[in-house]
Amino acid sequence: MVFARQPGLERARGGPKSTLWVTGNPPRGTLHEGYATLRFRTFPPSKISWTLTGLGLIERPLALQYHLSLEGPNHAVNATASLQPSKLSFSDVSGFIESEDINRLAGPFGHQFSGRVDIDLSSIHWRPQCLETAVGQVNWTGGLITLNIFDRVSNYPLPALTTLLGATDCGIKMSVNHQKKTVADFQLTDRGWFTARLQPELLKLAKVPDANQIREPLLFEEKIL
Repeated sequence: MVFARQPGLERARGGPKSTLWVTGNPPRGTLHEGYATLRFRTFPPSKISWTLTGLGLIERPLALQYHLSLEGPNHAVNATASLQPSKLSFSDVSGFIESEDINRLAGPFGHQFSGRVDIDLSSIHWRPQCLETAVGQVNWTGGLITLNIFDRVSNYPLPALTTLLGATDCGIKMSVNHQKKTVADFQLTDRGWFTARLQPELLKLAKVPDANQIREPLLFEEKIL
């Protein structure tokens, strides 16, 4: 069952490709150690800092190994990175994002979130234009979600949820679980298309009216990048 297909998809499909990351001030420092300001659309600016910690002598070609730190008004993420000419890998990625910062990005779409997201990823491998591997999970504390769909605003209370991450066809897939049961699946392709598959169990948790009468998953599709 197709639940929603956002207006303007045809225009978005044919429009110019979005610029994902834009640096603010010029980077400061050296290849060994430094920092820069990163911006992504309406998300609050983040200060990224790097420190060279070693060389991957076993790997071919040679890999530069870094400790990375990303900090913003209400978010912070730390990771170990391995940089090669045609591959970027992350490990031990941990941190958090508060809803205040998430809402700066979601607000223009008419959506609002509450709570906090905790990040715990063991590995990510990325080659130009292709996400090869993503392993780990993201935990949300739960709270109230406000969604604006077809110019109709609705509020949904939800319990704490755990999202397991993986890679598929150069994009990312996410499986949302409540008490070890999958209640939703999301996918973001390398071309910026976002799809969602919501199970009836999630609608019941969100106290959607007449959720007990829904027997099939609900499907969303939207171009967001």
